[in-house]
Amino acid sequence: MWATNRIRFDFTLNRSREGPKEFLKDYAEVLLADTYGSYNGVVAGNAITRAGCWSHARRKFVEAEKSPEIRVRGRCPDGHIVCGGTCNC
Repeated sequence: MWATNRIRFDFTLNRSREGPKEFLKDYAEVLLADTYGSYNGVVAGNAITRAGCWSHARRKFVEAEKSPEIRVRGRCPDGHIVCGGTCNC
């Protein structure tokens, strides 16, 4: 977790949401985290803004590109997949 001009780190011995929930109870900024479902309970009902991890978001697009259910129309000049309409890059 990033905090104003400093880094804070904490860990627990299990994957329960209670550890992060306690650690972040007074935090009111942006939490950058992966898609692990327990973070939903950590950010619910407080001032934390949850931001998704770009690596995990990219993975979903790569998986979708390989899916036979997705009809890819083509790629834009920058190589982005265009499934419908135009690329906004």
